[in-house]
Amino acid sequence: MLAKNPNTKMCCLNAYTLQEWENFIDSLNERISANKTNYILRFMVAEEISINKQGRFFVPLQLRTYAKIKEQAVIISSGEHFEIWNKNDLEETLSLPCDVLDLLEQNA
Repeated sequence: MLAKNPNTKMCCLNAYTLQEWENFIDSLNERISANKTNYILRFMVAEEISINKQGRFFVPLQLRTYAKIKEQAVIISSGEHFEIWNKNDLEETLSLPCDVLDLLEQNA
């Protein structure tokens, strides 16, 4: 599954295995009501993707546009999923002071 990052302050994409996506949805349901989970998911825009014989996958236009991916993308590991970033956005985010990054994460 490929989805918008639920932290609206970080315009990147999150990629999950189907099992990890289901775990993510379950954790949302445990933390918040089902109505709010459905509301969040409507705006996350998640799409199931497949990997071709060469090991590549296609990022749908709506998700590429959201993450501002045009030329260079960077893939980073983030525990149970990986993130796909516009190279410049990632560099800008990583240049922020640690306390600002902590605030961004807390407000996810």
